[in-house]
Amino acid sequence: MALALVLAAVFVFLIAHVVSKVITGLKAVDNVPGFRCAFSATSLPGLLLPTKFGAFWCNPGSDFVIKLRRSLYPTHEIVSIVPYLCGPPAVYVSSIELMHQIAGYSPQYDKERSPFDSVFGGNIVTAQKAEWKRHRRVINPAFSHKMYELAWKESAGIFQDMVAAKGWRDRDSTPIFIMNNITTKFALAVISSCAFDLTFPWAEPPKSVGGGMTLQDCLIVTTRDAALRVLVPRWAYHLPSKYLKEVEEGFNTLFSFARSQIGIRREQVADDTSKNDICNLIVRANEEDAKTKLDDDEMMGDIFSVLLAGHETSGKVLVAIIALLALHQDEQEEVHKEILSVLSGGREPTLDDLESFPHLHRCILEGIRLFPPVSILLREAVEDVYLRVPSHIASQAERDVSIKKGTMIAADIVGINHNPRYFPDPEAFKPSRWRDVAEGDQIAGFGYGPRACIGRKFALIELTCFLVLLLRDWEVEVALGEDESLEQWRERVLEAKVVITLGVQPAPVRLVHRRV
Repeated sequence: MALALVLAAVFVFLIAHVVSKVITGLKAVDNVPGFRCAFSATSLPGLLLPTKFGAFWCNPGSDFVIKLRRSLYPTHEIVSIVPYLCGPPAVYVSSIELMHQIAGYSPQYDKERSPFDSVFGGNIVTAQKAEWKRHRRVINPAFSHKMYELAWKESAGIFQDMVAAKGWRDRDSTPIFIMNNITTKFALAVISSCAFDLTFPWAEPPKSVGGGMTLQDCLIVTTRDAALRVLVPRWAYHLPSKYLKEVEEGFNTLFSFARSQIGIRREQVADDTSKNDICNLIVRANEEDAKTKLDDDEMMGDIFSVLLAGHETSGKVLVAIIALLALHQDEQEEVHKEILSVLSGGREPTLDDLESFPHLHRCILEGIRLFPPVSILLREAVEDVYLRVPSHIASQAERDVSIKKGTMIAADIVGINHNPRYFPDPEAFKPSRWRDVAEGDQIAGFGYGPRACIGRKFALIELTCFLVLLLRDWEVEVALGEDESLEQWRERVLEAKVVITLGVQPAPVRLVHRRV
């Protein structure tokens, strides 16, 4: 009897908690229509569980903005998520005007505290304003013109090493291969060289880090299982689970690598023998500026961020652009002609040519629009705020929305990039839409405002270098499966997914050598 009373009391308490959380959440988002679910989309349970839109169970998950990009904002450019178990209430907006407001310089918004800091340490990506300024001051000197020259030089050298190792120059066409594997390895090689002065010849297997897993394997594990690492208690890694042991080894190996790199760089700075790779420049700036000095965990967090963002985003965007150009041969041919006109006489491209490929640049922007590396920009309202939300339907008036302090506000970059108010026929690959358009006005694939990705130009350099060298000498063709149509290939490959950042599915292609 006593146990039954206790259980009944617990049940009543839980129901009261759920009702209270929902009522409070609805007030916080001003009753904006949307999802009423157990977990917020950015909570750890919400990230781990699959996306589901059932009548009795709803979990938006990490990719609902992609899955519902055509239907999420039927009237106004705002939708809410009110969880009844875990996570704060949130609103998602697909308006450039509101993105400027929440991700710009307004003091009314800040980054939320990230649970991933407990795993990776504080870093420039997740830090709140006061801490972010310290990180930015230390990291900023690393991205200079000298670094951009190094990025181009290394990108070109790694590309040529790849071609030689693959034996492509001696072939009229290559065997079918998955382009994602190439772009990921390329991007990792570039950031390894520029960030740590570590070179990996293409023909050799990736080298292990400290005798354990390879750097590439560690990055795969840490990006795939970041949420799991936060949730699973430390004692669980001693259980006889092969999967958990792999996760443990991946994280520990990568963190040991980052710590060793910091130690090596400190010695080099002290002996004045340091080189100008990103890690050295970060350590040097940190040692020289006592006012903004980062501790070792913060340094490790920043180095991990550079390593992850430096290959994860670039590799994914690059394969998406190549897949789109393979599907749109007319655009690919126009890029090829442009490259030949710039590189007249058969000369090799240099960093000075970066701005000389306007049509290629438009193709890159259109690829970023369709598959932005950053799918949402998430901020927390640090005070009560007021939003005037436009409608994308002419007959509908703007909506005034009052948002309470503590509510999450997300600029939905996927939604913005598929908003027909800005991009008519949003599903179509149309590089011409970027002709005579100021890039900063409408593109936010690498973030926006003061916290836009610090490595954006670095990424643009390696993307441009790879594409110029590839499309100058090869025509990229899609490799269809048995009885597969071009449209089926498109639907299969260009189905976006989110693993930390947004990317496409495995893209099988073939290269055909352009003989001059």
